[in-house]
Amino acid sequence: MNVLLRVLIAIVGLLALAATLLAWFRPESFGGDLGLVAASEIGRATIRSDMGGFFGASSVFAILAAVHGRSQYTRAALLLLAMAVTGRLVNIAVGGWNPAYTAPLVIEAAVIAIFALAYHSFRTAEQLG
Repeated sequence: MNVLLRVLIAIVGLLALAATLLAWFRPESFGGDLGLVAASEIGRATIRSDMGGFFGASSVFAILAAVHGRSQYTRAALLLLAMAVTGRLVNIAVGGWNPAYTAPLVIEAAVIAIFALAYHSFRTAEQLG
């Protein structure tokens, strides 16, 4: 089970790393894919730093969790994902529902489930080992 979880987490980490690199080196494309417009240098800098930073931190913790199988790294990734979902829920509360929100929420919920399962599994192995 831990091997499968580590492979899934590695895939998530590599996808997050790809998103990071896209945000850093093609911010207009990255932003456009997310419905953002990099209308100025500050917009491009914000995509690179804020969005790239979020995905970069997510990728680091996911890859560390995949390589080392440690619960502490899954916990860090879970916190980042929980904050992202919280932001989405605040957006829904303030602005209402839009069907376009479904796919990102489903993806984030699936990734949270993977990391939560990995956290429990890795934590159990750490306690036994």
